[in-house]
Order: sequence, then structure tokens, then C-alpha cells
Amino acid sequence: MNTNLHIMPPEQPAAMPVQDLSAPFHDAKVPGDGACEYRVELWRVLAFSPAMAATLGLAWVIYGWFADMGLSVVEGVLLVLICFNFFWICSIFQVCLVICN
Repeated sequence: MNTNLHIMPPEQPAAMPVQDLSAPFHDAKVPGDGACEYRVELWRVLAFSPAMAATLGLAWVIYGWFADMGLSVVEGVLLVLICFNFFWICSIFQVCLVICN
């Protein structure tokens, strides 16, 4: 039986240059000069608008249900958590629909 259990390789620390984290980030490999920035923003809004519309509809229904006798803090927190989770689920559902097509 071998009693030499030193199976880890020896340490070889890599050089870590000092980084200036206050400098703005610029990737030289990215093409373009940012002229198409408005089109990116438009596609982002269009991509999330079905999930936003469904979540706003759900929030409106639940708010109407909770606000019969005034909205308490607990009900407000519950409404926010439900809306966050529902938006997340709607977004994932949209991604699944896009991938399956």
C-alpha cells in the first residue's frame, strides 16, 4: 500500500497585476460605436413587455382583492413578492416559448 498521499500539485501562484477599478470599462473587441443603442433598448422593452403586462394585470387584481379594507404592510409585502415571482415565471415561460420555436 502506498502511504504517499500527496496527490495535489504544488502551488504555482499566478501573477496578478494591479487593476484600476475606477477606470471606465471599454472592450476593444466590440464592433460599432454605440449608434444602435436605441434599437437595443427597444428590443429589451419589447422582450419584457408581455411579462410586464401580465404582472401588472395580476397586481391590479390582487390589489383590488387586498384593498377592500385598506392595504396593510403585510399585504403590501405579499403583493410585491407575488408580483416579483410572477414576473420571473412569465419571463421564463417566454424564454421557453422562444426556444421551442
